[in-house]
This record gives sequence, C-alpha cells and structure tokens, in this order.
Amino acid sequence: METKLGHKRKFIVTLYEAVGTALFTYCILVSTADAIAAACGLFAMIVIFGDVSGGHFNPAVTLGVLVWQFFQSDPISKLLFSFLIILGQCLGALGGALLASYALRVDGTVPKEYIPILAPQNTVETQGASGFTEDFQAFWSQALCTFIFVSVILILKGHRTGPTRDGIHVALTVALVLWGLITLDYHTGACFNPAVALGQTFFQV
Repeated sequence: METKLGHKRKFIVTLYEAVGTALFTYCILVSTADAIAAACGLFAMIVIFGDVSGGHFNPAVTLGVLVWQFFQSDPISKLLFSFLIILGQCLGALGGALLASYALRVDGTVPKEYIPILAPQNTVETQGASGFTEDFQAFWSQALCTFIFVSVILILKGHRTGPTRDGIHVALTVALVLWGLITLDYHTGACFNPAVALGQTFFQV
C-alpha cells in the first residue's frame, strides 16, 4: 500500500499479501508455533514480497499503515485498498492452514502434539499453577505486544524515523522483534496477527 506504484497495481499487491500470509501461516503451523521458525518465515516473506506489497502479512500492520497515511491523500481509496489487502491476508491464512493440515496429516488426522496453542480457552488448566486466571490477561498481553510490533514497523517504514532504507536490515529487525515478542508472550499463544489467528483457529477445528 505504501510502496511505489502500489495503488496502481492493487491486484498484484493483494495477491502478494495473500500468498505471503499463506506461506507465513504455513511456517508457523508446521513448526508448531516455534518462535525462531515464525521469525525466519516472516523474514523470508518480507524479502520475497515486501518490495511490491509492503510486506505486511498482518491486518494489524495494514491497519496501522492506513491510520499513518489516511489523511495524506485520497483516504477513501486507501480505506478500500486496505480492505482488499486484509481480505487477501485472511484468505491466505486459511490457505496456509489447509497446506499445513495436509503436510502434517497422519492417517487422516493431524496429531494433537502438532496443533499449537493459539490462546488457551482455560488458562488455569493450560498453565497449571502459573497464575494466569483471567481471559482478559491474555487479551491485554496480545494487544500490548501487537501495538509494540506495529509501532516498530511504522517507525522503520517512516522516511524521517527509519534508520535505514536497506530492505534486508528492515526485514531482519522486524523478524527479531517478532521473535522477541513471541518469546516474551509465549504463555498466551503469542499471535499478534489476526489473519494468522484465523488460520490457526481454522487449523484447530
């Protein structure tokens, strides 16, 4: 959306976001939500698709970019374009979940140990005596970490705030931040991505 000529090739941007989100979701699911695998998967997707689509692969990031650029010019067009991108991301995540389900299937079903925890329905039962007793705790932790993740990306993308225009360095920084946040927030499932959450939920059904 924020890339050069992005608004002139909306279909390509949406397609790239869908494919990138599908592959990113696939990496997360087949690795059973391993933090390093998720970070490496995101790094690869940004390197492959980022120059064309902006490398969001996350509705929260797309929403952040929309708010950041909304009043610069043609806000209605930006709003509609963002909706298309988010739709592509969600469809891509569902496709990634289907691919992961096929890859992990054993005798017609996916073994329970291959299904990662998204957000525990009963945190007391899942975590034992660790003290997490409120669903709001998981929500708050996810919301705060998502805010940090999106903020870092927006700062890196900013012409005045970005420390470098080198795409590899930006992609590496984003991947390292994701790895750090997943490690920090592992107890609630550590998603920070509504599209991937949709894919994981579909995968668990």
